[in-house]
Amino acid sequence: MTDPFFVFIIMMNLGKGYIVWDKSSNINFRKPGVGTMSCRFELSPSQLKEIKSKVDAVGKLDVPLKVHIYNAKKELICDVDKVVYVKKR
Repeated sequence: MTDPFFVFIIMMNLGKGYIVWDKSSNINFRKPGVGTMSCRFELSPSQLKEIKSKVDAVGKLDVPLKVHIYNAKKELICDVDKVVYVKKR
């Protein structure tokens, strides 16, 4: 459910000069997920600028990110810790 979205956000904002991969995920389940689930994937302009400047300086970067998944009652179901790999082409 959470795999491609941060990758797409970073790819769309950095452009074709960068390689972006979903490297890893760790899920911390808090309660059973029943029914409709939702989550929000957001990266601020300042986060994207920081990612770009670090990759430009070093050549590659593992970016740690987190997303929370909620049920229809807005109860926290799980946290997903993601690592996205970004490299300059």
